Amino acid sequence: MLELSNIFTNGNKWLYDALTKEKQPVLPNDYRLEILYTQDHYENDGSGKALKQLIEYIKLLDFPEFFIYIHTNNTTIRQDLKQFNSNINVIEIDGKFKHIEKTYDSLCVLPWIHFYINPQGQVGPCCVFNEKYEIGNLNKDQLTDIPNNAKFKKIRSDMLQNKRPASCSSCWHDEDNKIRSLRQNQNERFKKYLPLVKLTEPDGTFNDFKLRYLDFRASNVCNLMCRMCSGKFSSKIAQEEKEIYGNQHYVELKLTDNQIAKTLDYIEQNINNLDQIYFAGGEPLLMSEHYQILDLLLKYNKTDILISYNTNLTRLTYKSTNIVNYWRQFKNIYVGASIDLIGPQADYWRSGTIYKDLEKNYLAINDYVDFNITSTVHMANIFNLPQLQQHWITNFGLTPNKFNVSILKYPKEQSLQVLPKEFKVKASINTQGHIGWLETISGSELLVKQWHDVLQYMNRSDESHLLGEFFRLNDDKDRNRNQSFENVFPEFKELRSHA
Repeated sequence: MLELSNIFTNGNKWLYDALTKEKQPVLPNDYRLEILYTQDHYENDGSGKALKQLIEYIKLLDFPEFFIYIHTNNTTIRQDLKQFNSNINVIEIDGKFKHIEKTYDSLCVLPWIHFYINPQGQVGPCCVFNEKYEIGNLNKDQLTDIPNNAKFKKIRSDMLQNKRPASCSSCWHDEDNKIRSLRQNQNERFKKYLPLVKLTEPDGTFNDFKLRYLDFRASNVCNLMCRMCSGKFSSKIAQEEKEIYGNQHYVELKLTDNQIAKTLDYIEQNINNLDQIYFAGGEPLLMSEHYQILDLLLKYNKTDILISYNTNLTRLTYKSTNIVNYWRQFKNIYVGASIDLIGPQADYWRSGTIYKDLEKNYLAINDYVDFNITSTVHMANIFNLPQLQQHWITNFGLTPNKFNVSILKYPKEQSLQVLPKEFKVKASINTQGHIGWLETISGSELLVKQWHDVLQYMNRSDESHLLGEFFRLNDDKDRNRNQSFENVFPEFKELRSHA
């Protein structure tokens, strides 16, 4: 009998390998996979971590559920399985199920000063929120009602009780993996507003809510097809997903004109409260709503507000407008350019990019903005990204504090943890060499720490069983784009043999 709780000591790959072994080569008709389930670790979404991982691997392996029998004393098991749309057989056993919950430092300042609006009309506490737990929706809610509705109050109440709100699962994943989370960064950035927490009632009611920080994305308009992205965030990928898989869900994804107008009205009502605005996408420099908001800021002479961007930096013009003509009118523009690779690999991974144009565009804007390179490190650029950083530091004079490295967690099959051991060893040696080079430069401490976090995350778990899934999905893109992964990434020429 397979004891599910072993996942907490042996890791996810143990469970994947165990299920793979049980499934192969062909399950006989009288076969039964017996699983013992007597304890689990729980977050605030009400589902156990081990059970969630079991269901995920069963679906990934296409393992027939009617062969599986869970022996458990968990009295809510059928309800738990239902939320995963699972029909696994249940056998009740005696004893008390061990329901393990922890308390955490879970306070985040954002639910007191901010919300995020996405192109589906969902309103969340931040841009990385779990979309199953929206706090509002423009299709049915008024923005003025959201700050103290039941869902938003529940998030604040949970945080005040040291619980982890289910909507914030991305930050909990980071913190559990020893990665600095968005929550921790925003608490540092907006620490002057943390005293507002003391004005909150125990049920989460906060009557002094003012929109001080805004993240509004009206569409998924984008001119690139980045391999780690999806149609939800790129109109180009949405079209490709329609061509390859017949998926039309994100084609022409945009808020209605009425929703956009009401949101802009709400922004104008709060214009004097705003400290910061964040523009991302899609590609924000290609969105008309972005320019409408800049016009509002100019109308009310809010030229000293911090305006932050996450942009692919491939285009500086929208119709007849050059963004530089706007930026020169503001005092505090921060540009985080999403540049992850240098040379032909950049053009492959972020399809639609012409790498040399990124350097040209940097020179065009550098006098008007605080320029930074924000990179996401994943399995494909672990060898290339150090080259990128060294090139920009050496040739453009960027200091190490102008780089930020985040770690890709999703899609899982592109994570660093998917690399087989021999590639992790090579990546570790290469990265340690880069760290040594950075340590010779003043002000590199934060970037060095981020690279150490990268190594720790990469080696924390073995997810190499997902390598086949990476090639399956990446090959679909290669066929559609007439490209070849191995031709562009010769350092991974032997990777496919490990799948």
